Amino acid sequence: MENLKDWELLMRVASNGSMNQTAAELDLSIATVSQKIKDIEAVLGYPIFERTTKKTRLTPEGVQLLAAAKNPLDSFKSFVSDIHSADRMKKSTSPAQYPIRFRDSFFVCAQNLKRRIRKWSLS
Repeated sequence: MENLKDWELLMRVASNGSMNQTAAELDLSIATVSQKIKDIEAVLGYPIFERTTKKTRLTPEGVQLLAAAKNPLDSFKSFVSDIHSADRMKKSTSPAQYPIRFRDSFFVCAQNLKRRIRKWSLS
């Protein structure tokens, strides 16, 4: 899982306890949410959720996975928010040259962050 949206999807399904509600919130089809979770579980090699017709609950492995991922993801989001705030404080009128999007892989985000920090520190 190299896409931040995958992590967001997993966390939202875990929080909601429902793929239906998550699909509605993200404006996705239930089939898309379900397939994405199956794909992630296939990559990881173990189930993250126990599914019933009414509820979706984390497996013990899913609980461990999301607990381990929560703090780094929150830290990353906070860091990105700080960078965007710093850009606004500099009253830059041009759009960011290296946008950071949560759909990017961790590698792409890290590269863009390094470029933006370098550019920001030089200006």
